[in-house]
Amino acid sequence: EPPDGADVTLHRSITWGDLARFYVLDGRQHRSDQACDAALDVGVACSEVADDERTMLGDDQEAWLGDELAGSTATWNVVAQQTIVSKISVPLGTGEGLNLDQWDGYPAARRRLVDQLRAVDNPVVITGDIHASGVGVVTADPDDPATPAVVPELVGTSISSTFPSGLVEVFESAAAAMPSVRYVDARRRGYVVCEVTADDLTADFRYM
Repeated sequence: EPPDGADVTLHRSITWGDLARFYVLDGRQHRSDQACDAALDVGVACSEVADDERTMLGDDQEAWLGDELAGSTATWNVVAQQTIVSKISVPLGTGEGLNLDQWDGYPAARRRLVDQLRAVDNPVVITGDIHASGVGVVTADPDDPATPAVVPELVGTSISSTFPSGLVEVFESAAAAMPSVRYVDARRRGYVVCEVTADDLTADFRYM
């Protein structure tokens, strides 16, 4: 529906029989501002990052997602959203650099999301907006990528827009070094096709 005022409701759920339910999230409109005033939103986490009140989805959307997941009887529960959930850090001097625009900049909100996803069968996260391909796992403690895997994350690249060439090697090296990342490619353009059955969800990464 057209917006009545400053906000427009974008989040929604889509059901495909009893096979799959998709939860399309809006991670831009209701989020807390990126923390720490870091250049390009990449930097060492400041104390602001750890604030439990910080949100990626906003209170109403978080509550909506919890209710939707709690009522799901689908075989697969697929969360479609814009920013990488799996932890990815890069060496930054003697510290750990994070992309504070991603869920790494919203750790309390990410923990709440993971707690919601634990409650349903076969949760999967699909992600875009990074101009790179990847397969990761959101771990039991999402701040510790060495903990057991809980939710697979499929990151689809752009069809035509390129990843910043000067950052490709840094990004790929940092991502490949993370135990929560199983595959990464920031050099090629393409798309992802998923085949979903009652038993399996298979993702094929295709490049042009």
